Amino acid sequence: MSTDAVRSPTEDPLRKLHVELTTRCNLNCAMCQRHVWDEPDADMAPATFEALLRGLADFPGPRTLQLSGYGEPLAHPRIVDFVQAAGRAGVVTEIVTNGALLSRDLGMALIAAGLTRLVLSVGCGDAAVDHSVANLRRLHRCALGTDGAWPQVAIHAVLRRSSLRTLGRLRALAMAVHADTISVSHLLPYTTEMAADALYGSRLPTAGTGPEAGPSRWRPHVVLPALEWSAEEAQAVGALLAGQPDITLGRTRVHLGQSVCPFVVEGRAAVDWRGNLAPCLPLLRAHPVVTPRRRRTVKQWHVGNVTHRGLGELWRRPTYTAFRQRVRDFAFPPCPNCGDCELVASNDEDCYGNPSPTCGDCLYARGLVRCP
Repeated sequence: MSTDAVRSPTEDPLRKLHVELTTRCNLNCAMCQRHVWDEPDADMAPATFEALLRGLADFPGPRTLQLSGYGEPLAHPRIVDFVQAAGRAGVVTEIVTNGALLSRDLGMALIAAGLTRLVLSVGCGDAAVDHSVANLRRLHRCALGTDGAWPQVAIHAVLRRSSLRTLGRLRALAMAVHADTISVSHLLPYTTEMAADALYGSRLPTAGTGPEAGPSRWRPHVVLPALEWSAEEAQAVGALLAGQPDITLGRTRVHLGQSVCPFVVEGRAAVDWRGNLAPCLPLLRAHPVVTPRRRRTVKQWHVGNVTHRGLGELWRRPTYTAFRQRVRDFAFPPCPNCGDCELVASNDEDCYGNPSPTCGDCLYARGLVRCP
């Protein structure tokens, strides 16, 4: 029996659900996964959302719904009702949005409904970003002096060769929309063209250079003092650390190449618009991942559907608890540090004999791709 199977709910809690309310979007960003799968434009049914809220009641402690996924959540006609229902159920709500649909009336309704956090996702061109920022600034002015609590605001951006100049604008954008957090992710490439736009492609680890190999004269452990990260410091330190997986910064040792799943270790999961539960966003549906070294297919893996089985029942399924334990241990081969083989073409199996899905080549686990 898996050691995870005997964990109590307080030791192995579900803390956060990434919920795909819709597959529709008002923008057509080139980097979106929607371009590589064939799905109808569809919205989550109210009954499915209600099943989610009932299921979350099975879990003690704080619980959060992040309304995001691969569509634009503000495009769902019941978005305000859903936020209000989550608040009544004692669930914290976050929305990840491109901001283009954030009108004054919709924004004020979401604030009144109890929205806790709003993440502005930027990266679909300067004109779209400027329009979204203007919407959010207008909403902030309207909200001043009202009884509604202004939600926490964050900015999320994707790091690409073609949009590096946007990165330099993020601090000013954050100040403009009263954001207290800026999060940045690398690009997750689905096509050859996207792989060419990714900034990490030429520095993927090669055999024997990952954290599993330990420090050596080829990859020594680098110890740095606390830094102010001025432009001069950043340039010099960047040259020192290029491709370096193991550093100590100040008093903290950081294994840049170490694989840790942010979804499992933080008690997160994902649900698509149909109500299918997956351990993470990458496993919601099949999609290609293309890097300079290889092309692979990530196949979907659903635990079950929340409208057919309770969320708590699905969370405690033996196959799912055993999977979470494997991921906590990260009992997968170091695929990025190994020579190519036929097994890395998909996440079906690996050379350690793990059952599907396998996670040894996951860019989320390697810290390259991040959710807001």
